Amino acid sequence: MKLAKPAVVVALIAIVAVITAPIWGGCDFQYQACSSWCDIRHFSSDLKKVTCKAGCAADKVACLAK
Repeated sequence: MKLAKPAVVVALIAIVAVITAPIWGGCDFQYQACSSWCDIRHFSSDLKKVTCKAGCAADKVACLAK
């Protein structure tokens, strides 16, 4: 139980960082945050992880095109 609380706090911080990244982060930072989130979210499914990261790459290209 002692490990559960810090894990929840870290997960919440990661979620807030990913959600607010478009406000304060550049395109590269947003891509890295998105990619890291895919690793955390889809740790047990490689296909879903690859699909998620492809979405991150598309978002990065769209961001750079702005």
